[in-house]
Amino acid sequence: MEEYPIGIYRDEVIVWQLGEFREQRAISGLERIAKFDPRTSTGEPFRRSRASLVKAAEVALKKTSGEPQG
Repeated sequence: MEEYPIGIYRDEVIVWQLGEFREQRAISGLERIAKFDPRTSTGEPFRRSRASLVKAAEVALKKTSGEPQG
């Protein structure tokens, strides 16, 4: 699937920032995002997969829970 190459998306930056802040209030939302099917597409017009957003949520959850990074 081709994606429109515009760099980092706003939703990914927000999820990343929640991880950086280790924002406890965001855990349920991050868990919901981490369960998205990474193969699904956002649809027209640019057809973007959710893989990078799901990965960002998984990383943010690890930071928020205090798990070691690596």
